[in-house]
Amino acid sequence: MATTHANPQAAPAAVTYPIPLSAMRARLRMLIKDELCRLTNNPKARMWWTAVHYAKGVVLRGRHKLIGWPTAFGIPFANLSDIPGGQPIMQYLLDRWADGTIRFVPANDADIDLARRNPKAILPGVPPLLPAPRRWGPYGRNDIGKARHRPVTNPKGWPLRRRKDGAISPKLILDSDIEDDEELSSEAEEDAGET
Repeated sequence: MATTHANPQAAPAAVTYPIPLSAMRARLRMLIKDELCRLTNNPKARMWWTAVHYAKGVVLRGRHKLIGWPTAFGIPFANLSDIPGGQPIMQYLLDRWADGTIRFVPANDADIDLARRNPKAILPGVPPLLPAPRRWGPYGRNDIGKARHRPVTNPKGWPLRRRKDGAISPKLILDSDIEDDEELSSEAEEDAGET
């Protein structure tokens, strides 16, 4: 039985998107990436959508910045999949790209210095509003002194349980605290061994 193999030199099949919004996003991504590759003379150049990566990848390495991002409608500069508004906003961005309102320009020395010092300041447009993190610090617990939420109400009218104040351990245990406890326990063991 003879098998047929696809011709590796043939052009790739056209991608079809079931949702027009996905096709619009893909088209805008492709247009922006192709223009960045052309301007930087780097076929592997990428467009980045986060503040730090945009500053490093586009402004510092590519020596270009994106201008004309529409801030009048509150469109955040973010990954195109994360921009709210659907097809009207994507069509608006595509139209602004087509008429040259949104475009790349060479970054000057002040822009490059700003990208190094403050990546968020070099973003073209309004930075996206992100939800606050659940924990503000890299260590510890945030439920100290707080009672746990009880989703069950008291339908039978029984007496309520005693309210608990949450965790009693400290939020952060320092190494010096651990060493002091170990010294105390080792002294107690020595005293017990002498008697």
